[in-house]
Amino acid sequence: NISVFDLNTFQFIKYHTLSTDYYIGRHCFVSTSENRQVQEMMKINQEKDKQNYQMLLFCRNTGLSIKYDDEDSIFQFHQLPVCDNISLFNIVFELYK
Repeated sequence: NISVFDLNTFQFIKYHTLSTDYYIGRHCFVSTSENRQVQEMMKINQEKDKQNYQMLLFCRNTGLSIKYDDEDSIFQFHQLPVCDNISLFNIVFELYK
C-alpha cells in the first residue's frame, strides 16, 4: 500500500494498493534526481506549484517505477526488471546517481 500526505498541512491526499506477486516489506524507495532538482527550484521560487514526482521501488523480485501527478492525484506504475543477483537480497539498499 502507498499513501500520499501533504507534509506542509499533514493532510491525507491519496491511497493506492500496489498489485504485486509478493509482500512488499523491508523495501527501498529511491527518489530520482529529477525530484531533487524540482525541490531545489521550489526553494528558489518559493512557490507551491503542483509537481510530478517519481521514485523507484525495489524489493526481492519486484522493481517498480512509481510516478505521482500532484495536480491530478494520479499514480502511474511501470514494472522494472530486477537482475538475478539483486533479487536474492532480502535487505534494504539504495542506489545513488
